[in-house]
Amino acid sequence: ANTHASLVMANLPDLTRLPAFSSLSFSQKAQMLVQIKRWNTGIATAAARYGVRLADLFSHGSELTAHPEYISGDGFHPSPLGYVRLANIFWAAIEES
Repeated sequence: ANTHASLVMANLPDLTRLPAFSSLSFSQKAQMLVQIKRWNTGIATAAARYGVRLADLFSHGSELTAHPEYISGDGFHPSPLGYVRLANIFWAAIEES
């Protein structure tokens, strides 16, 4: 059945900017960033193949990590305010149709 539903998937943000990874060396962060970019290439390919919109969290990475209030106490997961910001990014991707 045709539901007119909008599907959106997200890529990975630059996780190396998160407090949880602050103790990693420059080299470790560089290696991690290479892997994130590989994942994001695969995610973008899948999104294009299936006609799914992409919420580009990687391009918002510095914005997200520039706001400590967006990151929970564990230094990795979003805080409630962070989830609100992520929802707004997803909503913007939905509205782009």
